[in-house]
Amino acid sequence: MVAGGNRPASWLRREGRVLLICIGISFFIWLLRTLTEDATSTIAIPVTFTEIPEGACLMESSASQLLVDVNSSGFGLIGRKLLGADDHIEVSLASFSGRYGRLKIGSEVVSDDVKELLGDYRELVRIRPDSLSFVLSILNNKSIPVVPTFTENLGGGYFFKQHPSPLPEIVVVRGPKEILDTLNFIRTMPFVADESEEARVPLIVPDLCTIDGVTEVKTRWTIEQWTEHVIRVGITDIHERDGYELKFLPDSVDIHFFAGSERASMLTPADFRVVVREKDPESIARSGATRLPLMLDSIPMGIRDVSLDPGRIEYLIIR
Repeated sequence: MVAGGNRPASWLRREGRVLLICIGISFFIWLLRTLTEDATSTIAIPVTFTEIPEGACLMESSASQLLVDVNSSGFGLIGRKLLGADDHIEVSLASFSGRYGRLKIGSEVVSDDVKELLGDYRELVRIRPDSLSFVLSILNNKSIPVVPTFTENLGGGYFFKQHPSPLPEIVVVRGPKEILDTLNFIRTMPFVADESEEARVPLIVPDLCTIDGVTEVKTRWTIEQWTEHVIRVGITDIHERDGYELKFLPDSVDIHFFAGSERASMLTPADFRVVVREKDPESIARSGATRLPLMLDSIPMGIRDVSLDPGRIEYLIIR
């Protein structure tokens, strides 16, 4: 005989199974009761605008979905979630042909479509928002210049002889008038301008716009290498002398500079002016100095690293 406090393991397992069965029956009864009772739930239904009038563009809309309050049994709500995940409402804008600006359409217009989606076992309580607002803009064409966006990467002492330019230089952009009115140019995607001197680059198309027949442009540029050049220029005395004049020894100096070969071939001594920096050479003579400092006060564009040889010259004061 087994004492009451020492139940065999088989009896405990049997009692545990009975307990689990009772819990399962209770849960099933609760679930069945819950699913058969009516309940209110909110369903989000995506909205798609279709049949945009010809010559118009949909710029914006106030909502991308409808929030629909429905009354249905639990079975009905679960059934929609399992079977209606791809449901959406299409709202036609064909009736708004020739109308532009901010417009709206009442939610009651799509109530029949919503009811059809919900099915006979679901009661439509409310649709939110009460109306769907949107903006229609007239489509225009505009010829707009292309502006390359580039980063310079020239090595070996090269420089741009001609900066990157696009081909074609102007494209026709089609889009909403409100956007086209703000566009002064169309940019390219960023690219690197190097010794290759050529690149094909996509255009950056503004939102809601298209570019007629063009998706990219050909950009070309020319480069040239900095080379050293020397030109001989006479010295000019720009100061008025009181009772004497200066004689320079020598009377001309070499100007060293870097430029492209084409630019250097265009330069003459008249493009430079070398002058005496010192206004009072007599004071320098009294100090014992035998040379006057020179400087350039006229330097043409397109050159760099300019220097004088020599930078000081001997002189004589002639009375």
